[in-house]
Amino acid sequence: MGCPLAERVTGVDLVPRLAELSARKGYRIFLLGGREGVAERAAKLLESTYPGACIAGVYAPEEKLLAMMDHGEILNRIHAAKPDILLVAFGNPKQEKWSWMHRKRLGVPVAMGVGAALRFWWATCVARRDGCSDTDWSG
Repeated sequence: MGCPLAERVTGVDLVPRLAELSARKGYRIFLLGGREGVAERAAKLLESTYPGACIAGVYAPEEKLLAMMDHGEILNRIHAAKPDILLVAFGNPKQEKWSWMHRKRLGVPVAMGVGAALRFWWATCVARRDGCSDTDWSG
């Protein structure tokens, strides 16, 4: 891609930083993927931990092979939310393939795969309960 990173940047490190950036700059974030309920809980946690963060949309489509997914439904939800940042949590390499497949139709300035970062970050905060605000820890 012409601009190598100095070191590996994981979705677990990136998601909270993007939420903080959203809170400061008003960027709208869409969380796509993960198991049912995980992205919703992560969205609530991000919004409560980073007041002002704007989670514009959340959608966890049914887990299917890439060819069997309802791509139109997913794209419609993304377009309706008008995000500035799309975080795709389908796992590697599915999220990269999906993002590349739809790169010209996304209409989102920034789209990136974050693997299991939503689940991992949420679970880590739940386990620690330090540095994370009070929120619904169930689930």
